[in-house]
Amino acid sequence: MPHQQFGGLVNGRGANATVALACFGASRPGQKGHPMGGQTLEVIQGPYGGDTGSRGTSIVARFREDPSEVVVQAAQPMPTSLLLPCAGSGLVVFSPSPTVPTPSLRP
Repeated sequence: MPHQQFGGLVNGRGANATVALACFGASRPGQKGHPMGGQTLEVIQGPYGGDTGSRGTSIVARFREDPSEVVVQAAQPMPTSLLLPCAGSGLVVFSPSPTVPTPSLRP
């Protein structure tokens, strides 16, 4: 699927999505938990800011706080194996895979 425009959704939202986490009791700094079941990651086609480039064959979602990569095709369940902070905000980035390396500029 080279040269396809796309966007990513978390629980049906493109921005300011909330992820429910299994964090019980009083929250303490640095505490992490797993996403609760029934949540989704989704890739949609259209001019939403993403582009697969010349080599992209799939789209992956990466959460800033968890090194795992999740290959996303259409709508699918969010993995409950992710480990994310119980408090604060996070970031998930949808990007093509493989990526095209940015050429180095030489003086």
